[in-house]
Amino acid sequence: MNKVTYLAGLLRAYEGEIGGEAYFAALADLFTDPGHQKKLMLLAAVEQTTWKVLKPLIEQHGIQQRDRNTVINEGVAW
Repeated sequence: MNKVTYLAGLLRAYEGEIGGEAYFAALADLFTDPGHQKKLMLLAAVEQTTWKVLKPLIEQHGIQQRDRNTVINEGVAW
């Protein structure tokens, strides 16, 4: 794997986790059962934890990210 491929994959993973957090949070809003909401919010928390772990790598490599709201809106649309 070359560096360009690695950095592109890192960015996809990072943005995927941000979008995933928004996706699960939006999905939780659709359910009325507190148990289902809790499970979906737990999944959102896992996504958030993962993007927070990846963020220092994104910053270290100076990777240009897309607008955060765009990524979040994509996650909600999923």
